[in-house]
Amino acid sequence: MKNLLLLFTYGGSLEAWENHGLIDRELSYYEKMFDCGLESMTLMTYGHGVINGSIDSRFNVLPKKWFNHDLLYSFVAPIVHYRKFIQCDIMKTNQSQGAWVGWLAKVIMPGKKLVVRCGWVRTEEMMRKDECRSGFNLWWHQLVERAAFRFSDAIIVVSEIDKNYIVERYCIDKSKIVIIPNSVDTSLYRFNALSKDNKDKKRILLIGRLVHMKNFQNVLKAVNNIQREIEVVIIGD
Repeated sequence: MKNLLLLFTYGGSLEAWENHGLIDRELSYYEKMFDCGLESMTLMTYGHGVINGSIDSRFNVLPKKWFNHDLLYSFVAPIVHYRKFIQCDIMKTNQSQGAWVGWLAKVIMPGKKLVVRCGWVRTEEMMRKDECRSGFNLWWHQLVERAAFRFSDAIIVVSEIDKNYIVERYCIDKSKIVIIPNSVDTSLYRFNALSKDNKDKKRILLIGRLVHMKNFQNVLKAVNNIQREIEVVIIGD
């Protein structure tokens, strides 16, 4: 693989990544791929370009054109940026939401490969509780998810539970689903095996959005069964 085209999550942009302090982390995965033979990386975003020229020159950014409305733009993006889409070897999504850009491109350009990556799988429960969808709106989003998985050549999920859900819910061949757990930058976070900390009280820090899918409730259930004093700190919004 020489040329990879990353399809941003629907509505996502470099501006949003930078504002949330995510841009270095998100791009670091692909910077490592350059060391493994990747020659160029194209980013199809819903923003308007590079942030202060602060990213590696090997990243080619496709800004939003023709339509300012995200949904309308997503439908025409493969045509607007036809040359870049036709030049890529593989298209990869950042999340499943917005993956329809990839399968539209496959219809226009038969033979293109699409990898759908799911940092989380949008289950029906999540769509109902966290996204507040119901009725036709829920049906439509499930239909789009099904199409994304059916049109894909490979699917990346982070757990066996996510894999099983896609297989059972959308009748997808499990052989094209690969489990790659979320990574941890060990230069920032690592276990100190030599620690002599024998304090009675331990502190657990949880960081994430305060939504059901983050599963903080099971951490609280787990620590409730530990026979020692534990403080749980949760940071999120």
